[in-house]
Amino acid sequence: MSSDYNSLSYYQKFWRAVRTALITLAVVLAAGLPAIWCWEQSVLQRQALREAKNILDNLEFMSIEYLGSGEQISDSGRLNGLSRQAEAEVLSFSGAEGEIRQVAWLRAGTDQSVCGLIYQTAGCQIQYRRDRAADDGVWEVYRCVHQYKQ
Repeated sequence: MSSDYNSLSYYQKFWRAVRTALITLAVVLAAGLPAIWCWEQSVLQRQALREAKNILDNLEFMSIEYLGSGEQISDSGRLNGLSRQAEAEVLSFSGAEGEIRQVAWLRAGTDQSVCGLIYQTAGCQIQYRRDRAADDGVWEVYRCVHQYKQ
């Protein structure tokens, strides 16, 4: 077989072009698919973090509303720490589609504020915690590999 491209038959040129195209496609897919997957995960995590921050804001506002009406927003008998009515209102106002797993409250006299929050969506889990009422708090985003029902 000659190495001169012009001396090759049409059939050999065609299969060489097909082989080159397949190798190029394989390289592009091998590099492109993981990059697209990482970008998609990043978008989902940012969206979940935005939902969790909306939930926190709604919890803070609703705690003021509940305090004014004399009702309790927290319920220590439930796993997530919220009353059923408050949980439904927070999820509807924030537009979140995930699940509030746990809410911890920092109580100082009549003032109560959220000092811990765990929010879980289909793709990730968001944790929020703060030590003092004046602290801004720390947000942590984790990707969920396995989810177990409680």
